Order: sequence, then structure tokens, then C-alpha cells
Amino acid sequence: MIGLDYLMAGYLHLASGQVECRLPKTPRIVVNTSDTTVRYDHTKGQRELEGMDKDTVSPYDPHIKTHVGGLMNGEITISQNIRFYQETYPSLNIGCLYLDSIKVDLHMKPVIYVSKNYPKNSCMYNSVLEHEKKHVAVDQALMVKYRAIMITALDRALAELGHKRGPMKTSGLSGAQQSLQTSIQNVVKKYSAQLTSERKKQQQDVDNLAEYERVQARCKGRI
Repeated sequence: MIGLDYLMAGYLHLASGQVECRLPKTPRIVVNTSDTTVRYDHTKGQRELEGMDKDTVSPYDPHIKTHVGGLMNGEITISQNIRFYQETYPSLNIGCLYLDSIKVDLHMKPVIYVSKNYPKNSCMYNSVLEHEKKHVAVDQALMVKYRAIMITALDRALAELGHKRGPMKTSGLSGAQQSLQTSIQNVVKKYSAQLTSERKKQQQDVDNLAEYERVQARCKGRI
């Protein structure tokens, strides 16, 4: 009986040593940008627009009374999906972990509001609309820019991290997956934060004093 146990142990050791984790295919990295078609809303008055959340602050001093004639509502959201698959050898208690794909979606759903106090196609309506479209253009450009940045960053990260783990005990597969997943998520979080910071600055740059005064001066007090 002692001899049999020894032989079995030796057989298992030899078999486990022959297990190789060979990546069947290169993981897919996909970064999508959503349709950025703008919706328009001309049903709200100035008071209603003033009560809505805004991403920028007025360039005028706080004591100067201003009215909101229009705004762009929308933000860039980022979601991700990471897929893995495992290859296990139950009799050996050994397995392999492979990264299958990474999918990141950059999404925006912009709505431009122009106050119903301004008749459609009036001077102020057209001026405000032109200004709000500049805010949309900022977001559209940032989505294109960060799509390329994230693809490059994820490619670079996976070159360092690798696409597979193992062979290892099957009990370690879950932890290995969580570790690799966290590392990938941290890359996305890093550039998501960078995008948010850059967006805040660029959107505020659109709402500068010279731009506000240009919109007002264009119509010279006319609606």
C-alpha cells in the first residue's frame, strides 16, 4: 500500500508538470464611442433652466444678475466589461486562466436647451444655439481622443501584465482573476479621471467672459 501511494504521487507530479497554459487566441480590446446625436429642447423657460445642474460657472461676478438662455445637458460616462475563461484539470487540481476580451464604452447623450423665451430662428435663439453646440463639440472631441488613449494604454498594460495565469492550483484561479481584473480596471479608472478633469477645464473655457459678451453683443439687445 505504501508503494502504491508513492507511485500515484509520482504519477500526479509528472502529469501536472506536463500541463501548459497556452493562450488559444489574442485577447480582444475594444473601445467604443456611442452615437453622439444631439437632442434639442425648446420647452423650458429661463427660470427652469436656471434650476438645472450645470457643469460650469458663470464668468460674471456673483453680484451681477444674469439669466440662463440655454445650456447643454450631458456627461461622458464610461463602462467596461472584462471577460475571462478557465481551463481546468480536476483530477490534477490544476487550472489555467485566460483573458478573453476587454470592452470599454464611452457614452454621451447630449441635450441642448434653448429658452422658450427666444423664438426659434430669432437672433438670440441662433446665438445661444451656436454657443451650446461648442459645448457638445468639446465632448465629441474628447471621446475620440480618449478612445485612442485607452486603446493604447490597455495594450501597453496587457503587454506588462500578460494575458494568462497558470498552471496553478484551481483554488488560486479566482484570486488570480480578481488581481488581473483590478489591474485592468485601474487603467480605465486612471484615464476616466483624466478625461473628467480635462473635460471640466475645456467646458469652462467655452464659458469665458469674451464668449458670453460676444453672444450678447451679436444681437445688441434684440431677441
